[in-house]
Amino acid sequence: MKENLPSPKPRGMEILRRGNQWILLGSKAGEFALERVAFEAGYRVSQFADRMGVGGRHLQYLFLRDIGIPPKQWLREQRMVVAKKMLIGGRRSPEVARLLGFASPSNFAREFALVNGKSPGVFLSELFLQGWTRESLCA
Repeated sequence: MKENLPSPKPRGMEILRRGNQWILLGSKAGEFALERVAFEAGYRVSQFADRMGVGGRHLQYLFLRDIGIPPKQWLREQRMVVAKKMLIGGRRSPEVARLLGFASPSNFAREFALVNGKSPGVFLSELFLQGWTRESLCA
């Protein structure tokens, strides 16, 4: 009788956590820090896959296997992580929207609120009302 054991990871590419970054190892094009590639690809799945030298289906497989979520969801979350850092660093919402490739500041504000449950302005106000300063947040 055969046991239902999880199959081992095939040799080749894998995504792993190194410090505070996600890294793609084993690509023919080299090793990638995924957060940087995501920014350079404008947080678009097709451009993200192209920059790493993998197809969309293989990228989906790698993300589900190694991170547990689809690449589109991961890219959306990473875009908001960067947005928060930019806002905390003193950039205004329209500039953040432009730098992160949103069609308009209102699209950025809507997406930010969907992901974070509050607008960019409320997000910052709450941080500062809690006693945080830009210096302490950026340190």
